[in-house]
Amino acid sequence: MSCLFTSEDVRANQRRTLVTLGRYRRLSDHVSAALTFLECNLLLRSPLEIVHLRARPAADWHGTPAVSALYAHLHRVARDHDVPPRLITSLPAAPIGHLANLWMAGLTLPRWPSTEDGLTALAGALDEARQVFAKEIADAATPEEALATAVDIARSGYAVCAVDASRSSNYFLDGLAGRERPSGGPVLPVLCLGGRLGATAGYGSLDDTDRTAALVDAGYRVETVEIGVGFEATMFAAMERAWHGIQEHPTVLVLKMPRALSLPPALSTRLSHEADAPADRSPHNADVPESRLSREEATVELRNWMDRFAARELIDENGRPHRDITALCATNPLRG
Repeated sequence: MSCLFTSEDVRANQRRTLVTLGRYRRLSDHVSAALTFLECNLLLRSPLEIVHLRARPAADWHGTPAVSALYAHLHRVARDHDVPPRLITSLPAAPIGHLANLWMAGLTLPRWPSTEDGLTALAGALDEARQVFAKEIADAATPEEALATAVDIARSGYAVCAVDASRSSNYFLDGLAGRERPSGGPVLPVLCLGGRLGATAGYGSLDDTDRTAALVDAGYRVETVEIGVGFEATMFAAMERAWHGIQEHPTVLVLKMPRALSLPPALSTRLSHEADAPADRSPHNADVPESRLSREEATVELRNWMDRFAARELIDENGRPHRDITALCATNPLRG
């Protein structure tokens, strides 16, 4: 009797999975950006105009590509291994990223269905949605909270904790490495860096060689992945190695985000409908020069930047994510 599945079948299935992961991540990035910057026309059915913009962005964009990547690949891990990990984040923009992925997976029903109208309604009720899903969006404001939450979750399951590669990440990673391994499941820390994430302090201030050496000295096996060409295959392999090896040896995933995924510098200051509105000079944006673009120029910049996600290729006529994307959403990584 011939084998039911050939090696070519396996390779073809893996290729389809990698394509779906990339499509999922692109849509997650787009929806997150739309919720952050737009009030209407969130799926860009028509050319972006000033009237579509929020008076102020709903959140900081930094960290969003990491959230999108983690959701895509944790969905895949949960599907293939039937053990859903629980995601904890301590990153800028994570709440918006969580809501975008909950919407994609149909988990914002019945108030905000996974349709274009549902997404528009969600964009108009972000504060309410954050409250509704407050218990599920397991964000940690401090490294102490991240460490405590991750260890608590690991008593009964598999925890994945994404942290900014700043000085606080040293506390989290060193503290996790120094603890006795939980009796339940493992904790996979994800060190996110790139753009303004962890650029000047902690592990984020080191070059790749020194960072890897420091993490190895702390007791970790290190997997480093950069979002870019070939990312899905590299991340797939890294997550598989982490999944199979983490029970025997603590592992850290270093997730690097290239400058190309950052918001264009001219848009890093907050967009406003008011011509004389002051730029956002909050501590997080203190190092960003004030935008010299007019409102019209800023709108064109934002349109060109969002067009790179090509969201119209990923949704149907009702604004629902295509079936290959929703089929990946077998579980909710916020619930585990």
